[in-house]
Amino acid sequence: MLSDLKYAVRRLRKNPGYSMGVILILALAIGANTAEFSLTRAVLFKPLPWPQGDRLVYVWNTLPRIGWPLAPTSIPEYLDRRNETDCFADAALFSEIIFNLATGASPSRSPACA
Repeated sequence: MLSDLKYAVRRLRKNPGYSMGVILILALAIGANTAEFSLTRAVLFKPLPWPQGDRLVYVWNTLPRIGWPLAPTSIPEYLDRRNETDCFADAALFSEIIFNLATGASPSRSPACA
């Protein structure tokens, strides 16, 4: 094994351009792999920052006749659901807002919650 490592180092010294390319590709691949696994861990495996986060649910309206699988909920509908349902310990209402973010040559749309 040590002789193989010595041979690899000798071959890489003979062609420094190729060596730098190999090292750069390996560094990029390791960095991308680390970023992917860090993101996967943060999103899928790390618990939510709320107590009993596994009990959180998201309730929405569906309006299939007009083609809206996720329709917005009005304030009166929210109040009716909160006051007339005893299967939830608590309820909250939020609204998604879309901002136009112009930082470069082309603007982009950025969602936020209010």
